[in-house]
Amino acid sequence: MKQYADQITVMLIDFDNQGDRRLDDMRRDVPESMADRVFVFGTRKDPQELAAALNMSCEVIGSALARDCRDATDTMWSHALLAHNKEELVRLKQVAHTMLFDAS
Repeated sequence: MKQYADQITVMLIDFDNQGDRRLDDMRRDVPESMADRVFVFGTRKDPQELAAALNMSCEVIGSALARDCRDATDTMWSHALLAHNKEELVRLKQVAHTMLFDAS
């Protein structure tokens, strides 16, 4: 990431019901110079619980989350087990929009 200034990293983790503490732990390990290009997402508890709640496979959920990003909707992202990702999602959309639509 040091070599490629426009590169971003998306990390998927289990928050294990530890919310902000878990996110803070992950952010602490990211060098400050890269913090604005690293995004951490995950389910509030574990992915299997989300899959059971939605009656979908993790792969189908991932595709639906990507569609939400592409379509500027929050159908999947607003689910109780994912809603805590809102701040990261806003940050990612700002960076991704710039990368995809404002590139020269």
